[in-house]
Amino acid sequence: MKGKASAVFGISAAPGHRIDLDPARALLEKERRGRFVSDRRKVEGGTLVVGGLAHSASEMIMHGCIDAELNGAGGVETALDNGVSGEFAFASLQEGCVLAARDPLGAKPLYMGTAAGLAVVSTEPSVIRGYSMQPSPAGPGDVIKMERGGLVSKRYCGDLVGEPFEGDLERSSRAVGELLKASLRTRIGEAGAVGVAFSGGLDSSLLALFASAKHRVLLVSVFAGGSKDSSSVSKAADEMGLELLKVRVGMIEVEGASHAALDSGTSWSRMDKALSAGFYLASSGAREQGMELLLAGQGADEIFGGYHRHLRLASHEPGRLNSQLVDELPRLEVGLRRDERAIARGGCEASFPYADFPLARFALSLPSDHLISGGIRKVVLRRLAEKSGLPASIVNAEKKAFQYSSGIQALL
Repeated sequence: MKGKASAVFGISAAPGHRIDLDPARALLEKERRGRFVSDRRKVEGGTLVVGGLAHSASEMIMHGCIDAELNGAGGVETALDNGVSGEFAFASLQEGCVLAARDPLGAKPLYMGTAAGLAVVSTEPSVIRGYSMQPSPAGPGDVIKMERGGLVSKRYCGDLVGEPFEGDLERSSRAVGELLKASLRTRIGEAGAVGVAFSGGLDSSLLALFASAKHRVLLVSVFAGGSKDSSSVSKAADEMGLELLKVRVGMIEVEGASHAALDSGTSWSRMDKALSAGFYLASSGAREQGMELLLAGQGADEIFGGYHRHLRLASHEPGRLNSQLVDELPRLEVGLRRDERAIARGGCEASFPYADFPLARFALSLPSDHLISGGIRKVVLRRLAEKSGLPASIVNAEKKAFQYSSGIQALL
């Protein structure tokens, strides 16, 4: 199920409160492309509205995609409890309430606000501010029910801790490959072409390789002159035989992009500015080439143990690695909200195929030495890349964060 809406919202009002749709309509149309649609109903004790930007009105307004039929037996909550694949935020009118939900890893944003008889959920925080409320993000996997102007209930769907995997590395790498391909099928759908934010590293190269089996892939690399990426991405693209768009930037372009990608009035770190600028410029470049969807490798380090802190932990307390990854995973959502916003403002829809519930759940069930072994991080992902035919220079590449390898943080 692929959503055509680029933004969604839902409102519930208590008796005697009038719902004014003008703030939502004006703000959504300003932020995103699309035609405003809404479904408004009076229920016992209040009024409910669900709406957003879409090509046509429907019972459910979706931002993103989900591999499930949400209107079937058991409904939305049963489907989400089963751990569906996808990245989504949606709102719908069901059984006298506004029902809204967010995917379990938080790849698509959802905010909420309440004030004296009025409750609002939206993918756009500006919509909630338009009703004189302070937006707060819903948690990853939250299912929100609202009726009669209040937050009736909020609960988390999806358990990331599954049964421990007992197979060998070959079996685990094959399983990771199938799950990653399934994640890409859900996200790309019928699109004929897709952009990939590309650094020449393991994570983005695997996405590009698998996506290129059925779709035209445009690699998009943003970098400053003299940076590591300025010399390495062309070699990696040539070895993979894929089309590459190189976006060379200087300080003026980076500063402009960081201002365009980030909301004003908030204190952002240099890392936030660098990452947002990079994704904004990659998205803008991809959009100019006709792409509507931009894939990014965010989430791979979090679920496969890709950071140096994970290497230190595995060296001293390997038995704690998996539980530490589970404990850290909620932090990923903050970065995904930032990066999704930057890509959207650049003109493309963002997609993070590694931030997928079934894939994450499987990765977190693996033996620690399938994640880190002998000082090598993301072991199972490297084995998958090797078996899939990626060049050894990519398979064995040492990780370097994009903001540094691109030279963008140095510019800032």
